[in-house]
Amino acid sequence: MATHVIRLSHLAVILSVVTMVMPTSEGKFGLIDILQHVVNNKFTWQNCGDPVTQSFNITMFPNPPVRGEDFQVSIEFVPDADLTNGKVDLDFWHDYRPAFAIPYPICKTGTKEEHCPMRRGVLERIQSKLMVLPMYIESGHYNATATMVNQSGHQMLCATMEGDIQ
Repeated sequence: MATHVIRLSHLAVILSVVTMVMPTSEGKFGLIDILQHVVNNKFTWQNCGDPVTQSFNITMFPNPPVRGEDFQVSIEFVPDADLTNGKVDLDFWHDYRPAFAIPYPICKTGTKEEHCPMRRGVLERIQSKLMVLPMYIESGHYNATATMVNQSGHQMLCATMEGDIQ
């Protein structure tokens, strides 16, 4: 029993140190945030771009997504530049090893997924279509980085996410 108490006390010390050194766009992670992530295995995200010009709100339903079931992701942000043509590059890692990369053009003319043009200073909302997370996606820990650039190569958005799929 004493061994478990010592290990739990070590975990508490480690978590308290982590909460002091892990900055986010909103400040620092709180112990409650970290414990909720560990307990719920939810995906979390943070801004990896310019915190002054690139702020956003991402929602994922359900969070975490479940293999074989529907999920949807949306993002709201205010562009800091005009966009008439551009792309989003998505890079995924599984258990900290590169898994796959997806270049996603955001100006698909003639489709329901048309998100162009975007105007500087005007609130934008991009929502994915309802998708099924394939069963062949391995369970484990995932990290991803998404960067959106416009026709001039200007980075308009950068987000990292992390979470577990069971």
